[in-house]
Amino acid sequence: MSTAQTQSPELQISDLLARAYRFRILGTCFAYPGLGDGARIHQALEAAVCPQTLAVLPSGSAVLEAWAALDDETLRAEYTRLFMGRTPCSLHAATYAGSTQLAGPGPLLADISGFYQAFGLDTSDEDAERPDHLAVQLGFYGILLVKEAYAISEGWGGHAEVTHKAVARFLTDHLGGWQGVLLPRLREQNAASPYPETAAWLDEGLADECARLGVDPTPFKRPLEDPLQADEFICPHGAGGSARVPAEQPVHFEHREGAQH
Repeated sequence: MSTAQTQSPELQISDLLARAYRFRILGTCFAYPGLGDGARIHQALEAAVCPQTLAVLPSGSAVLEAWAALDDETLRAEYTRLFMGRTPCSLHAATYAGSTQLAGPGPLLADISGFYQAFGLDTSDEDAERPDHLAVQLGFYGILLVKEAYAISEGWGGHAEVTHKAVARFLTDHLGGWQGVLLPRLREQNAASPYPETAAWLDEGLADECARLGVDPTPFKRPLEDPLQADEFICPHGAGGSARVPAEQPVHFEHREGAQH
């Protein structure tokens, strides 16, 4: 049992919601920036400057200041340069983990999607991001923490325990592997300040989660070329070993009736 689980229900809920807020902001930071997103992220970060929460950003935080510094056009150009296509700063877990497996990234993507579906978050074609994208994983982790808080608030001990175990497992098997991955690569690419500062905050958040849950994720390997990042990739089991498979595997969270709370 973690230390947080020995707290009063009120403190547990406050703790979970603060952590969820942190990871939902982080997910937004690593999603493609739309019109006005830079300003919205900065406003969300300002709301996180609160000494009563574990999502705290100290006043004058480098993360907070960095997101106030760039206009939308520059932000989108930098995101495209750093994270889209073949890049050493890929935001797809398959680049670091799945592509080192003999079976390729398929099992990794299936396992991540299985987590989403188990908690009532089905995939659809409305969003361009794959299940293994960092922004999607961060958003899902935040949802899990909210679900755990809700179960505690309703007195659903069984649901809370199931969700707590899912939080720990998703951190161990997937999200925790991102710790320490992006920051050195972003520095090598002379990335504009919002992204290195946010990557450092991500590392702090993941280290905190691993410590509080007592988990030790396997670090990602050095990035290899992710076959799903190409326009298309070759399926080794296709006719003549050259069956073409579309690269995109879009994901969008949709709540499903009857799912776990």
